[in-house]
Amino acid sequence: TLDLNNHTLAYTGTADRFLTVNKAGSVLTVTDNSTAKGGKLDVTKSYDGNLRCVSVSSGEFVVEGGQVSVQNTMAGKTARAIWPVTNAIVTIKGGTVQAKSPKDARAINTGNICTINVSGGNIIAKAQDTNDAWGANAYSIYFEKGTLTMSGNPVITSEAASSAYGVYASGDGPGFHISGGTINATTKSGNSALCVRIGGTTGDGMAIGVIEGGTFNAKSQGTYPCAAVVEINGNLTIEGGTFDVQSLTNGGDVDCTRCGYGGTLEINGGSFTAHYNDTKAGRSVGVRGGTVTVNGGTFSGTEGMTAINYASAYATNTANVTINGGSFVTSGTTLNVSSRKREAKLDQGKETERDTTYTCNANVTVNGGYFCSTGSTIVNLAQADGAAASTLVLNGGKYAEKSGSTYKGQITAFKGFTTSVTDINETVDGKTYKYEL
Repeated sequence: TLDLNNHTLAYTGTADRFLTVNKAGSVLTVTDNSTAKGGKLDVTKSYDGNLRCVSVSSGEFVVEGGQVSVQNTMAGKTARAIWPVTNAIVTIKGGTVQAKSPKDARAINTGNICTINVSGGNIIAKAQDTNDAWGANAYSIYFEKGTLTMSGNPVITSEAASSAYGVYASGDGPGFHISGGTINATTKSGNSALCVRIGGTTGDGMAIGVIEGGTFNAKSQGTYPCAAVVEINGNLTIEGGTFDVQSLTNGGDVDCTRCGYGGTLEINGGSFTAHYNDTKAGRSVGVRGGTVTVNGGTFSGTEGMTAINYASAYATNTANVTINGGSFVTSGTTLNVSSRKREAKLDQGKETERDTTYTCNANVTVNGGYFCSTGSTIVNLAQADGAAASTLVLNGGKYAEKSGSTYKGQITAFKGFTTSVTDINETVDGKTYKYEL
């Protein structure tokens, strides 16, 4: 055990790392038992490469107190606070783990089969080059083939000029289990703010993520903030938690949760809210592809679910969506189903340059749930861009429009298709459901 006791151990050498844990079966624990709690392992310098504070090549590295900090001050270079490699274990129970760099900052980073346990403390990544709106990326926890277990009350913070990721798990690993804590992702400009991202590689492995609880806040002054994203070779199940997403300026569309091409998303509970600050849509569920099942949860924003949105059209695919339950209450369209087609150029400037058309459609089936719009259409089927192949089947559910304090029903609230509805005027919990299927 290394008790920092309010002292700073600062590395001033020329190597790319401060400490290395490399004995199998060994455990190095960093703590600070002082009253001030100001102890620190610190690496701050200008380094032409990937600067690290602690490398764990075998054994276990535990942080119970104090700070493990790295900052690379050289423009365009990277920093890693803790770098575990194959079969290493990293456990964060308290204290602070922090990485700062102009270009690419990662508090915990691994590309190997490792185990990461987080039950307390603060994990912070900041990519600070405000002039690099597309390349300054921050990852609080990044792993490709490892396992993350997160519980208790840790606080994960990611801030970047471009893309900020709280937890980033690619598609070749076992995945993660999150039951508590807070994840905050914020971008100053440029690209995405994502609290949790799983999948995204085309290897043989499938990354499986489970979220049972926690608080997830994503804010962006750029495009596409999202609290939870699943991509190809990713499988995400959400049982609970609070998810809140906000566009701070006139950025891109807002998705509280999003499923991309080749991903699998199941929502059984939780609270999902999407805000926007301009004319862009705030969606509680955005579908670009894959398989989505909603059995429960509370969804609010400008739109409830959109399948497919325009940004989907980067690969030809069909999304399959099933809604069995959940409460969708929105100011705009509650359930929006459309088709998208996009012309794209591949390998521009090369001999292989060619035009490619991507077509994206959705097959959506509603078996249950509550759908209410306070100012627009409840359900909309719009075949856009000449790609008229999406389908919408309403087998069940309850539907209502709200004007002021009055819930009303209008057949025009169902646009783009013909459906058979029953006018029931049933009042439940103070709400009148005008239509039931």
